[in-house]
Amino acid sequence: MNRRETVAALLALGAAAGPFRVQAQPPSKVRQIGFLRIVQLAPQEDVFARELRQHGFIEGQNVVIHYRVFKAQSDLLQTMAQELVRLNVDVLVTTGPAAAVVAKQTTRSIPIVFIAANDPVRLGLVASLARPGGNITGMSWDVTPAINGKLVEMLKEVSPKLSRLAVLWNPANPGADGLYEHTKRVAEALGLKVQSLTVREMKEYDAAFAAITKERPDGLHVFANPINITNLDRIVAFAAQNAIPAVYGLTRFTEAGGLISYGPDVLDMVRRAAFQTAKILKGEKPGDIPVEQPSKFEIAVNLKTAKALGLKIPQSILARADRVIE
Repeated sequence: MNRRETVAALLALGAAAGPFRVQAQPPSKVRQIGFLRIVQLAPQEDVFARELRQHGFIEGQNVVIHYRVFKAQSDLLQTMAQELVRLNVDVLVTTGPAAAVVAKQTTRSIPIVFIAANDPVRLGLVASLARPGGNITGMSWDVTPAINGKLVEMLKEVSPKLSRLAVLWNPANPGADGLYEHTKRVAEALGLKVQSLTVREMKEYDAAFAAITKERPDGLHVFANPINITNLDRIVAFAAQNAIPAVYGLTRFTEAGGLISYGPDVLDMVRRAAFQTAKILKGEKPGDIPVEQPSKFEIAVNLKTAKALGLKIPQSILARADRVIE
């Protein structure tokens, strides 16, 4: 039988069997993502969704994102994590160290991608950055001490008469001791007297602020740790009311009225976390995806605040600034 005869025979067989029907393809599975977002960090929903789209996951079509927004150190954090686990999401995304720890305690099977968890090995989240293991990976918040030192140098450049520097930090935060010691060394090398103000709990802010009011430092350095981020509006307002030039480790402080900030670009970390999430949705195991460290940092300057303090931002800083708020 030649090719033409074969085709004719197949068509005849089809006609005898009745009308030909194309079998419908099953719809693609809609994936579910749970996102525990800390309210004090920059809004992340649009950035996360846009990056997912770049990898074929379109919100409202083949992926649904369930957001839960919490305040740092919120009592509702565990409840929110449990809600997302009960939804049986395909991936659980978190921001901040507390949310990452709670997520890992809540599920050992659902893949977790954390954002901005400082020193994840020390926190017990991963076995190592290169090989996290288990059901978790993400973006660490490891900031080199040099960042904190640069903030001190910029504050001195903006306020040449600076002689006494208060540092608001939490020694219970992983890695904070090393950051503080480096900050102190840089400040002392510039001839500054350093006042250490430790805050581990909310109730300790009153004592810290009272100490600043009593000692009257010329400048304030605020570390970007969870408890300070939770209270960023309060801290920025206190600095403004007391006319104290202050520098911060996170852009959100400057957006809220802080003078200068220098630290990791949180939205860039969100983009990278979305990329990691897409990898997991495509079949990769989270424990095989290396934890990434911040690779993009930004300097933000608030000119309105500088004017209120009677300070002029040098061109050398403005030229390096990624964001200038007027």
